[in-house]
Amino acid sequence: MTHQSKQTRIAVPSESPGGLDARRSGHFGRCECFTMVDVVDGQIGEVEILHNAPHVEGGCMAPVLVLAEHNVDAIVVDGIGAVR
Repeated sequence: MTHQSKQTRIAVPSESPGGLDARRSGHFGRCECFTMVDVVDGQIGEVEILHNAPHVEGGCMAPVLVLAEHNVDAIVVDGIGAVR
C-alpha cells in the first residue's frame, strides 16, 4: 500500500517582505504581498512570496485570479470588503 501525500497551499496577505515572520496584512485586496505556504501531511513545506498587483477600487478580483493561477487552496484573511 502506498502513502499518498496530502498537500494544501495556503495564502496569507502579508506586509513586506512577506514570509513566515511577516506581519499579516489587515486587508486582502490592499496587501503588499502574499505569503504562500505549502502544507504537506500537516507539516510546513515550501514557502513562497507573491507580490500583489496595485489595488484599484473594486479590483479585489485581480488578486483572487492571481492566487488561483498559483494553485492556492485557501486564504487566511483579516478583512475583505469596504470598512464602514
